[in-house]
Amino acid sequence: MNLHKVIDITEADFGCEEHSDGAHAVLKLENGTSIEVSEKWIAENGIDKGKCIHIKEDGSVIKAIEVVAAVIRHGNKIFATQRGYGDFKDRWEFPGGKMEPGEDPKSALVREIKEELDTEIRVGDLIKTVDTDYPAFHITMHVFWCDIVEGDLKLLEHEAAKWVEIDSKLPYAVDWLPADLEVVLEMLERDTVCTIKWTRADIRNVLQEAGFDSSDDRVNDFIRKFDWRYFQEKSIQNGFEMLNSSVD
Repeated sequence: MNLHKVIDITEADFGCEEHSDGAHAVLKLENGTSIEVSEKWIAENGIDKGKCIHIKEDGSVIKAIEVVAAVIRHGNKIFATQRGYGDFKDRWEFPGGKMEPGEDPKSALVREIKEELDTEIRVGDLIKTVDTDYPAFHITMHVFWCDIVEGDLKLLEHEAAKWVEIDSKLPYAVDWLPADLEVVLEMLERDTVCTIKWTRADIRNVLQEAGFDSSDDRVNDFIRKFDWRYFQEKSIQNGFEMLNSSVD
């Protein structure tokens, strides 16, 4: 991965010929190397000390950003949001945003979802870290499973949102951005359709739909017993068998 942190920026034009794109500067990188770019490019891309750049295979340089994204789940559905601004307006993505200097990914994700959706989340396992080149920048995106702790996913920045099923149609359910599509394909490649996790509320709903009385103490005891962990879908049948034997 050709990501490099900028540790210093110095002038480069003393005693040099003029450049067609104006004055140049030297970016000194954390690995001890340096690269010369135009001051105009630095200004346009907001490059400063502590920021990262990406050197492509052809030697060209683009800015690099590090972001986090949340795959918020509910049963066998995940939450997708539609961008309402910028170059990628109307494309779909997992909610999240840029990490701030010194911020760890999980803390950044909690902050971003609170800012974007006015919702408190619990951040779970890392699904994938995606590295993708867009025309003007390189993105490193850390994507996590997330659950809602409190809030109603209020859209404060996005144009629209929807819950989409995790199944073979997921790559075509919405017009995903490239980085987010990589995550979708990774989920399907891992056979997530068969291993999607369930929370206690999901278990209660499944039991009610199956005809169990939620007011029955034995049903509630069964639900509480497994409150400390998540169920996998294939474990539900075992749960039914255990519950039937205790209720009968």
